[in-house]
Amino acid sequence: MENPIVQIQVELFSKLMREWEEELKAYLRKNLSEIGYEFTSDAEFMEFAKKRITKVGSVYHPGEYILFLDFVDLDNPGVEIGSYDTSFSIKESGDSLTATIGKG
Repeated sequence: MENPIVQIQVELFSKLMREWEEELKAYLRKNLSEIGYEFTSDAEFMEFAKKRITKVGSVYHPGEYILFLDFVDLDNPGVEIGSYDTSFSIKESGDSLTATIGKG
């Protein structure tokens, strides 16, 4: 039988990841909207993102990424449209768990 604490942590992590992904998508859509890009659906946004958005990892801060529109290379990075952090932590305190993605 699986440890109930582990199961709760897995469920919490899954829920948190779904929420984080939705927030990241909303953040990028907002930033792209500010420079003139609008999308009529999530599918349209995701297709655009796959083709035109590149993440570049930070050399100085592992787990941190900068997002560029139309990135070619470091000499021609395109337009910076955001950044995010993938660090993850779960803290257990008595009967509660707190999970954080990013710098929190």
